[in-house]
Amino acid sequence: MSLKVHVAVGARPLLGPDAVPGDALAALLGPDIAPVPSTWAAAIPGRQTHDFLLGPEGPAVAIMGRSLVRDFGARDEPLLIFSHLLQDHGEGWGEVMTGLANAMRSHGAEPVFVLHGVTLDDTPALDGLAAWMQGLGLDAVVGTEAARPDPESVLDVALRRNLALDRMATLLPGAARDLGLRWRDDAELWAPLVDWIASARGVDIDHGAGDDALRELARHFLLSRLRQDAK
Repeated sequence: MSLKVHVAVGARPLLGPDAVPGDALAALLGPDIAPVPSTWAAAIPGRQTHDFLLGPEGPAVAIMGRSLVRDFGARDEPLLIFSHLLQDHGEGWGEVMTGLANAMRSHGAEPVFVLHGVTLDDTPALDGLAAWMQGLGLDAVVGTEAARPDPESVLDVALRRNLALDRMATLLPGAARDLGLRWRDDAELWAPLVDWIASARGVDIDHGAGDDALRELARHFLLSRLRQDAK
């Protein structure tokens, strides 16, 4: 049997660094589409991307391929959310996509990957991604060229929040210098930054904030890291 596997992609800061509400994204893309649960890899149900499949070699791709066939197929069409596949597809992503396809075939399903571009403004260039996947021997077609959420909807706010987080991250090196800190080129602060924002009670990052406000927020984040390191 053939099985449609929907794949949501977009500009890298849009669908990450923090997860987007999967159910809202699936509803935007069409009926009978549902995000694939990944609670075994992400702790927050319904707010996942599937970028973890690009992680170190392990059973995740095989497990996901089995889940796509066994848990869907007879019900909804599965949706995978990749925050940077559109820009960064290469050897690693090739192994992920062919691994998923092979795992699905081993469970009796032939995948058809349907690509959806998620955006707030420009139309993503999906033809190149589809051609790259076809070059891997995969059946890949363009579904939605530019899916735009309604203004101020849950999904719209989540996407704009990711853009604000990305702008804040670009301000972190300058904020570090202002505090007399040397920015390490290998610093990986995305996860701590997202966790720090998520741990705040009753407040969240303002997706409409200007650079001055985000720079000040970045300064407080760095100070909180210094206090943690001093313990």
